[in-house]
Amino acid sequence: MVYRYYSRRFPIKVTIFHYDEGYMAMAHDGTCGVHNCYADTKEAAEKLAMTRLMEKLKKEHTQR
Repeated sequence: MVYRYYSRRFPIKVTIFHYDEGYMAMAHDGTCGVHNCYADTKEAAEKLAMTRLMEKLKKEHTQR
């Protein structure tokens, strides 16, 4: 089963998959993305994906 969430504040798309006994999330904003964010609950997987995406965006911003 696939769950899709769209953030209203930021143009970020989060896709959550039911994976074995947990969930796997992917998040992207159109320019970069993260995947393989595994957790036991949908909320934890979504939070992990958003955190990793924000860290990646911050890292890319500081490298410019």
